[in-house]
Amino acid sequence: MPQQSPYQIDIPATDILSYVYPEGKAPYEKPIWIDAANPERSLSPKQALTWIKRLGLGLDHLNIGRNDVVMMFSTNHIFCPVAYLGVAGSGRVFSGCNPAYTVKEIAFQITNTGAKLILVDPSLLDNALKAAEQVGFPHDKIFLFLDEPCETQRGIRDWSSFLATEEAAESWQWHQMSADESKSNTAVLNYSSG
Repeated sequence: MPQQSPYQIDIPATDILSYVYPEGKAPYEKPIWIDAANPERSLSPKQALTWIKRLGLGLDHLNIGRNDVVMMFSTNHIFCPVAYLGVAGSGRVFSGCNPAYTVKEIAFQITNTGAKLILVDPSLLDNALKAAEQVGFPHDKIFLFLDEPCETQRGIRDWSSFLATEEAAESWQWHQMSADESKSNTAVLNYSSG
C-alpha cells in the first residue's frame, strides 16, 4: 500500500534550472560536487552553471532540438550533474544508460529513446560503438565524456569540442517554463533492470 511521506516540500511548478538557479539569487559558490579521489577537483553550483550554459548552447549549435534525447553512458563523476542539468534544463530529454549494460541493452536504449546524441565515458567506448553499429547511430553524434579532457579515440572527440565558449554562453538563457509546461514536458527517461 502506498504511504505518503510525513515530510512535504513545496516544489514550484517550473523548469529545473529556474528551480536550482532562481532569478535574483546569486549561485552558491562553495563546492558541492567533489571528486573523492582528488578533492581539489570540484564544482560549485556557480561553476556548474557556466558549464551548463556552455552545454546548452553547444547542443543548440549541434541542432539537437527541444525534446530530443541525449543519452549519457558513463560512470559517475563531478560533471554528471552538469550533463543532467544542461540537457534537461535546455529543454532536451536526459537518459542515463547503466554502465553495466550489455551491447544489446545499450542498443535497445538508443533506439527506444530515439537518442540524438550520446555522451560516453572513454572506458565504455567499445560497447557504445558496438551498439551504435548495430542500430546505425552516427559516430559524429557520439562524444567522450569525462571530468577531464580526453584525446580523440577511434574518431570520437571529447565533449568539450562542441561546448560553447564561456564568453558566448554567458548570455545564453534557458527557456523558463510556465507551470503548465513544467507539468507536461519530459525531462528524463530513466531505464532500470530492477
